[in-house]
Amino acid sequence: MNVKKFAIFLLALAVLCLPIFCEEAENGLESYIRQNPDHYKNALSLYEKLLSSMEEFCPSDSDFTFAIVFPEMMRYSFLRDELETFVTRILYTEGPESEGCSIGHFQMKPIFAEEVELAIAKDSELKSKYKIIDFAGDRSTRKLRWQRIKRIREAKTECAYICAFIDICKKKFSLQKESTERSLRILATAYNAGFAWNRAQIELIEKQNSYPSGIGNEQSQWNYGQIAFDFYKTSLYERTK
Repeated sequence: MNVKKFAIFLLALAVLCLPIFCEEAENGLESYIRQNPDHYKNALSLYEKLLSSMEEFCPSDSDFTFAIVFPEMMRYSFLRDELETFVTRILYTEGPESEGCSIGHFQMKPIFAEEVELAIAKDSELKSKYKIIDFAGDRSTRKLRWQRIKRIREAKTECAYICAFIDICKKKFSLQKESTERSLRILATAYNAGFAWNRAQIELIEKQNSYPSGIGNEQSQWNYGQIAFDFYKTSLYERTK
C-alpha cells in the first residue's frame, strides 16, 4: 500500500470511528454535567457526607462503590425523597405486595433491599459481615416493612446494602478476574437494571442509554455504566494529584 492510499485508509477509518468515540463521550458524565451542573455538585456533597459510613463496609475502595451509585446520587432530591418515602410508606408498608418507590441517597427500592437480604441469608460469610441488615427479606409484618424503609434511608445501613450487593454480584457474575473497568460497568448496570438478570443479559442492557429515565425514554441520553466509570476515573485522578 503506497503512502497516499495509506493516508486515505486512515482518514476513512477516522471517519468511521468518530461517531463511536463521540457517542461514548456524549453519553457519559461530562456531557451530563454540562446540562445538569447542580446535580453533580449536590452529589459531591452527598459523597462527602456519606464517605465515613461507606468506608466502614468498603474500606479498600469506597470510590469504586460510590461510582456504582453516583448516577443515583445525582438524581437525589431531599424534597422528592420525602414525597416518595411518604408514598412508599403507604404502598409498601400498608400493601405488602407493592415494591415501593426508589428512595434514599442511593435511590433503592424496598424490594431491592429484600433481595439483598435474601442473598445474605444464604451465605454464612455475608451473614457475618452484614449483621446490620441480616433480616432474610422478611416482609411478613407492617413493622418489618417500615423498618426496611428506614434502613434504606439511613446512611450506615444504605451503605451496607450497596456493599453487600457488590459482594453478592461479584460472585454471581464471576467478576473475580475481571478488570476494574469491566467489573464496574457490569455492577453499575446490574444496580440500575436489577440483579435478577444473568450476566449475558446485563451486558446487553449495558450498551443501552438508560439514564436518567430508563431505556426507551427520550430523556435517557446517557449511559449509566459510562457515568459510573467516568466518576471513578475522576475520583482516581483527584486521589493521585
